[in-house]
Amino acid sequence: MGIKSLWLRLYTETLSDPKVQRLPDKVFKAWVNLLCVAKINDQDGRLPDSISDIAFMIHVSKAKAQLYMQVLTDAGLIEDNCMHEWRNRQYESDQDPTALDRKRKQRERDKSQNVTQMSRVTSRSKSQNVTRTDTESETDTESIKKERVPPDEAINLACLLFTLHRDQIDAKYSVGENNIAVWAADIERLHRIDGREWDEIEKAIRWIKAPGCFWAPNIMSGSKLREKFPAIVAQMQRPNGADKALKVNQRTAILDMSEA
Repeated sequence: MGIKSLWLRLYTETLSDPKVQRLPDKVFKAWVNLLCVAKINDQDGRLPDSISDIAFMIHVSKAKAQLYMQVLTDAGLIEDNCMHEWRNRQYESDQDPTALDRKRKQRERDKSQNVTQMSRVTSRSKSQNVTRTDTESETDTESIKKERVPPDEAINLACLLFTLHRDQIDAKYSVGENNIAVWAADIERLHRIDGREWDEIEKAIRWIKAPGCFWAPNIMSGSKLREKFPAIVAQMQRPNGADKALKVNQRTAILDMSEA
């Protein structure tokens, strides 16, 4: 039996909402899908507590679902595991006697927020009336990069780094919900900025997590992997160095590459 056919409201002001329009394409798609999930969940905009359930419903891996949830939370579109402004936006009927009053109050809040934002912009403009420097431009570029969603390859390798350590080094090892996403971002930089190929990174991760390898307890994050990568490659190229590589069952180490 398929999912019950429901409907929800999508407002045309979405076209001018900077919080939404600045989202990367895949995150925008995830936001729309999560609106549908919240509607199906039928708890005043609350999403399912299980990230596995969310991942299943929006057709992505668990790691990617965690990443999308974090980006949308940072953007203010998810609050306490609830879709932003759900009760005001997704009221049940146009005949709801409180709808007009809620919309009036919402317009007043939006107007107040706009006035406050304009005041802040004006204040900053007066206090920072200087020519933009190259450093400022670089800072802006870094801000844009922070919004980059790591590709599947980077997320898969971050999961591999965690899985090998847990399965081969420390069975009790665990990481926080957002660690995989942070590791994936660093691994993406290792590929994009440092010019390392995906298969080269995977080979190095498998090598360092072999039991008895010096690097096994010392590489515990994507940033440390990136920092020590030249030294790791140099050691791997020594005679018999590659023989220490650990062969781990692919299905327990890497997420399904076909997932959206």
